[in-house]
Amino acid sequence: MSLNFSVINWEDPYDTTIYCLEPCGPYGIVCGTSMYGVVRLWDKRYTKSVQMFYTMDKSGSSTPVYSILANPRHLYVALDKCIRLVNFDVFGSHAKNNNIAF
Repeated sequence: MSLNFSVINWEDPYDTTIYCLEPCGPYGIVCGTSMYGVVRLWDKRYTKSVQMFYTMDKSGSSTPVYSILANPRHLYVALDKCIRLVNFDVFGSHAKNNNIAF
């Protein structure tokens, strides 16, 4: 038996294309978008995003997020010319955004 309908839909509020996604924990989904290095955190229990991260490179170009890897402590984001690390420091009051150069 096939289903011809979606159980739930998550839509980007700015109508940008989703390039990649990564599950994070039992309810989280992290999605990389096609513009400005934007990564969105979604909670499977809701239809609106919970948080958004701008991870664009230093030039500020409109680079897509090609790949992401997420865990509760770190978010690795592959952009067109660099990999960004968002470090969720449990001792700090905000996320740190670092550039990883090769």
